[in-house]
Amino acid sequence: MPLAFQLKVYLESDNVFKNIKENIQHIEQSNKKKLFGNKVVVPIFLYFDDFGINSPLGPHAMSLCGAYYTIPVIPTYLLSKLNHIFLAGIFKSDHMKHFGINSTLYKIVKEFNKLEQDGIELDIEGSKQKIYFSVSLIIGDNLSLNTVLQFTKSFNANFYCRLCKRSIINMQSDTKEVPECFTLKHGLAKSDRLKLLDLYEIQSNCEGLIPPQVNPEVMALMSAAYSNRDKARAEHQLHLSKGLTALGKGLSMLLDDSENIPKPLIEKILTCFSDAGRILTDLFFKESLRRKSLISPILNKQTKDIVDQTETTPDPSSGEHRSAQGAPQKGVDEPTGPISKENVNKVHELSRLGGTEEYSFVARTLGRLITNKLASEFSYLGKRTKKPFNKLTLNKLVIEAGMLLFKNSSQDIFEKAISKWLKRAKERK
Repeated sequence: MPLAFQLKVYLESDNVFKNIKENIQHIEQSNKKKLFGNKVVVPIFLYFDDFGINSPLGPHAMSLCGAYYTIPVIPTYLLSKLNHIFLAGIFKSDHMKHFGINSTLYKIVKEFNKLEQDGIELDIEGSKQKIYFSVSLIIGDNLSLNTVLQFTKSFNANFYCRLCKRSIINMQSDTKEVPECFTLKHGLAKSDRLKLLDLYEIQSNCEGLIPPQVNPEVMALMSAAYSNRDKARAEHQLHLSKGLTALGKGLSMLLDDSENIPKPLIEKILTCFSDAGRILTDLFFKESLRRKSLISPILNKQTKDIVDQTETTPDPSSGEHRSAQGAPQKGVDEPTGPISKENVNKVHELSRLGGTEEYSFVARTLGRLITNKLASEFSYLGKRTKKPFNKLTLNKLVIEAGMLLFKNSSQDIFEKAISKWLKRAKERK
């Protein structure tokens, strides 16, 4: 029997619709109601339950699943009466296993979608009234809900509960609720969290989701407390990135199956996915700004001005971006190439530091930009397990600034001066 016919006959009888309309006023401000504007919307609760037929004592009893629905806004004293509970459909439980949940419930879902989109027209005391319906809640026992929502149907599984993280061994001896097993209140267990993070890899075309890493020059200026705090915030960003990756994966699966979903419903779902993605992306961006604001106070003016203008290039050694203050920067092992237009002003600014000759200029400039401790980790060409300074953007900036100050000098002279200054780093400690 069509659902629209059942509801029309039911709501037009006695004073049912009048009682319902009075109760509907209490849910006018709900988020679900706001999706329908000024339309009159009646909520529906959908209930699933399996039952066996044939001989209940024999080995070949066939299991059927019944789908029922009720209208929760009718007077409370009528809710449990059988003539106010309606049958939406009956199907073999095995059909969901053999044909899938989408195919088995296709007609039921189609009818409820039609009721939500088109509604029905009632004749109430001689006047026409357009009513719409919305499935607000799906209820049932554990087996039915696990089946319909596509969780595990076997209660012999290690983790069969869809609400908590308790194992079957623990549940067999539990006599009361264990609050810490609920994720929203107590978070995920470390092992569960690591499994989820490993499950969703950030795609190569989404490098913007990789949390920016602080570059080595600035890292050397940071105390252990500053460094640990930034690492914790970077880990927070990584969690957001993996969540966005999972969201994107779900969205792709939804779009692949969009032909089987009514257009108005798919538009609402896509809007929710899009809004969730925008909110999480904005949070990721604000976390980058927050990391930058926490690091900036420890930098002197010259360092801050230099790193603010550093170009963005992936770090080939880690696949990540490096950043002076939470924003991307060139990796240590990446050739710097020519000075960019954005850094021309910085070259002029460095040249104003002056010096009596090339080495004094190099010593004055690098002494203000990096610490002796950091300098001791570099050699100019990166020999003897040290890092190559000539690969850094800072090397280019210093050489260009020096040649601007000493017009008759050469790049080779400044390279030797920088190499000499780096070698003396341990002496200056």
